[in-house]
Amino acid sequence: MLTLEFAQGAHVTIEVSAVASTGDRWAEQHLALHGETGALCADVVFGGMERGAMVRGVRHSEVRFQTLPVPQDLYNTFECPHDGTALLPGLSLEPSIAPRAFVDAIVDGQPAFPDFHDGLKVQEVVDAALLSHRTGCRVPLQ
Repeated sequence: MLTLEFAQGAHVTIEVSAVASTGDRWAEQHLALHGETGALCADVVFGGMERGAMVRGVRHSEVRFQTLPVPQDLYNTFECPHDGTALLPGLSLEPSIAPRAFVDAIVDGQPAFPDFHDGLKVQEVVDAALLSHRTGCRVPLQ
């Protein structure tokens, strides 16, 4: 688990596991954002019987979370690298994302995004997390 504190006071907790049991799911991601005016939660299940995405939100003045539509332009199909089954029926790779976007940028002679500088900043966070774990102290980043 990694805990971050931003200069403005916001806190972020990141948990990652490569050993968590996910049943028939290939992978899953969960995101919760809580702010002064409400909260937004997203759950994405890759592969398996429950595959799909759900986004829910609640405003400060509301009692119950409401299910929000997942934008249709995110849907198409991409496959699980293990068995070729659809991870998210229709999660689009157009425009290309992640490693595919990097390859496409090189092929098309365009600048990649995220770029090397972004990767450097991510590596600085990882290095700070490792140093913090080793020393038991906070590690400030610029």
